[in-house]
This record gives sequence, structure tokens and C-alpha cells, in this order.
Amino acid sequence: MKVRVKVCGVTRAEDLDMVLGLGVDAVGFNFFPGSPRFVTDRQAADLVRRVPAGVATIGVFVNQSLEEVAAKMDASGVGWAQFHDDRTSAELARFSRPWYPALRPGEGETRLGQAWPTPFVLVDARLPGVFGGTGGQADWQVAARLALTCRVILAGGLGPHNLADAVKAVSPWGVDLNSGVESSPGCKDRRRLEQALAALSPWRDSPAEDIR
Repeated sequence: MKVRVKVCGVTRAEDLDMVLGLGVDAVGFNFFPGSPRFVTDRQAADLVRRVPAGVATIGVFVNQSLEEVAAKMDASGVGWAQFHDDRTSAELARFSRPWYPALRPGEGETRLGQAWPTPFVLVDARLPGVFGGTGGQADWQVAARLALTCRVILAGGLGPHNLADAVKAVSPWGVDLNSGVESSPGCKDRRRLEQALAALSPWRDSPAEDIR
């Protein structure tokens, strides 16, 4: 089983170059102004231009209109939209660009049983009023049940200390690393990322299809 690795919340060129040099599969850029990892369209565009073919680029969007998301994707060059909001599958199906939802199991999340017309879904921790990047752990039991029927990207407080346990418990298609590989919000830590990738090495040896 190949586990793909996405590093999210990249804000600096030196961090991006380091992350790419370690061989990750995808990088994420946060377009939510309330996030400590926020990047402008121009900052994201400068970073996206450094990303080689074969590595997916993903924009994180929180409660933004589909029109605004499309405009920001055009301005920055990111290839995918990751939607952090409560819109249903039917509502998001109108979006014509590559996208997937971030589901947050817990009280208030009513979309877990929906069929999503997307290659994968992301499962993140649920904290009231907060959309991702919290360092909280997602509900692995719910994520494991979802992974039986669809491709799951597991997020939520993942790092060197728990990645092996998370993969064994959930069998995700991919993992999303953020706060668990940082020295401070938006600043990626090479040592922690290397340790995280080392923990994932048993699941990183087989080939995987392109997700661009």
C-alpha cells in the first residue's frame, strides 16, 4: 500500500524547496485570511512556479464562493481546491475544477454518508469554529470506515510520533502534514519532516498514480 504525502501550509520558498527535495507528492497553500499560514495569490503564484511536474499543488479554501475560488486558482496556478466548509456534495459538484472536500467528523458534520464525485476526501479534526491546522487529531475510527469505501487523505495533528499508528489504524490513501512538521506556524522543520517520512517509509516503497 502506497501512502502519498501532502505537506500543507507552505508559506516560504526555502521551506518549499526543502519539502520538494524530500520527495513529497503534493504541497498545499492556504488562502484563508484567518490562518497563520495564509498566502496571497501573488505569494502562492511565486511558490507554485517552483513546483516541478509530478507534484500536485493544492489551495485550501474556507467558506469562499466558488467564483472566488476559481479566480484564486487562476491567479495562483494551484491545480486543486480543498474545500473547508459545510457545503454538500451536490453544491460543490457545480465546481468545474479539480477539488475535494475536507470532512470533520463530530457534532455538526452531516456529510459523512454522502457520495462525493471526487477522487478522494480529506478527513480532519473537528474543533468548533476552526477549519484545519489546529494540531488536533481527527477521528481515526470514522476515517477508517470511510477508507473502506473511498480514498481518504488523513489530516489532523499528524507527525513523527503518531504517523505509523495512524496508517495502521486508518489505511489512508494519503496523509496531510502541517503543524506536526513545523517549528512554528508556517515554518516547516526539516528534522521533523525527515522523521515523519522515515516513519512512513514502510508504506512509501510502491509506485502510485499521478494525482496532478
